Amino acid sequence: ALAFRLKVIAHIQQGSFSGLLTNSGCLQRQYIHWLYNRFQAVIVLSDIFVSHFSFIPKNQVRIVANNGGKYGGVTPSAPKEVVRVLYLSNLMEQKGFLQLIKAMDRLSQKYELVLAGNFITEKGGHHEAEEALEDAMHRAIEDLKDPDRVQYMGFVGGREKEALLSGSHVLVLPSRYQHEAQPICVAEAMLAGIPVVATQHRDLVNMVDDTRGKTIKNTGAETIAQGIMAVCEDPDVWTRKSLAARSFARANYSEDRYLEQLGRILS
Repeated sequence: ALAFRLKVIAHIQQGSFSGLLTNSGCLQRQYIHWLYNRFQAVIVLSDIFVSHFSFIPKNQVRIVANNGGKYGGVTPSAPKEVVRVLYLSNLMEQKGFLQLIKAMDRLSQKYELVLAGNFITEKGGHHEAEEALEDAMHRAIEDLKDPDRVQYMGFVGGREKEALLSGSHVLVLPSRYQHEAQPICVAEAMLAGIPVVATQHRDLVNMVDDTRGKTIKNTGAETIAQGIMAVCEDPDVWTRKSLAARSFARANYSEDRYLEQLGRILS
């Protein structure tokens, strides 16, 4: 494309580009610098990733947040007799889903957990490792005092995902994944009016705060449980956080905003 003088724009969707540069050899790093300086623009997901591209002119780095889509489901109502906790992401050990399962023993019987996503190892593509991770999930569930409070649904999408979101009260993502950037599941949940409990990691620091969910400082089971209860124990608190989450997501992660920002760069 560069050879034919076509406009080339790089859209970076992961959060560890600076690590890639650090771990590259001298010649590879020089090539990356040369290549990216010839792009018309480099799109990043958030202002926290702008510094990863300090080697190109600042006006070439543009920010476009992820597209959370158009939620067409029913707005969840405040939790009462049952509180439904949702994990909606790739099932990776670094994303904290095993610790979330353990947290269920620290929550009362009214809490239920649904896990939705594919098993993926950090390096990917290793079937045996993914099977071992699935076995670890089943063992963690079986070790609970009441395993029936946890359900694994596998991958969900489309209307099935919308139905899952509309029946949930809180999304939990206790991630420390090194390539985490701006998780779409968080944007999707907030657009549905679901408060989020998440670690202060990568762009989660901008997506989640204590007005529209709960930030947690570590991925311990007790900390996760306390974060969930801080969101869900009081229906009035939950309602305020739900409204704040939806308002923030509409302003930052709506499909219309995404297309408008992308269109300005491509025009």
